[in-house]
Amino acid sequence: PSPQPSAAPQAPPANSTAAGNSSAPAASMVRSAVAGPVEMSWTPPAENEADLLMTLTFGGTGWFSFGIGQGMADADILMMRFTNGNGEIVDTKSSGYVMPAADGSQDATIVSATEEGGKTTITFQRALDTGDGDDKVINRGDKALPVMFAWSTTSDAFGFHGQDYTMGKIDLF
Repeated sequence: PSPQPSAAPQAPPANSTAAGNSSAPAASMVRSAVAGPVEMSWTPPAENEADLLMTLTFGGTGWFSFGIGQGMADADILMMRFTNGNGEIVDTKSSGYVMPAADGSQDATIVSATEEGGKTTITFQRALDTGDGDDKVINRGDKALPVMFAWSTTSDAFGFHGQDYTMGKIDLF
């Protein structure tokens, strides 16, 4: 199934509609999508902002990932986990149906990370255009960005996800 976008406004709910459209400017609107056991939320960056701030909440305590791409071949994937009391995010490049390799430039920064009540939440920041050839550029005009999510509920060790994945398209703006 595709991630199902919805909107959850920071401003009073009267500004929001079921489709996620709002009379408020985009920068004041928190958006969210659910993909399997992963929920993501973000505020679309304002025109003068070059970074995307995103929070992923995983309904488990293993690892999880968020990727940009049509599939495992040529995908930009952020792999996340919470181990030894700390959140970790690894910026990877996938070139096929194998374990993605960490790319030479780690371009996502953890803002906060928690693991409580059987859920892991990681908030991170990433530039829309990192300037790194291993990362996908997130274009403001792309209303159907291909995304993917994968996870393991049984292990913190990054590894094969089997059937634990989903793909879809999403508008981050």
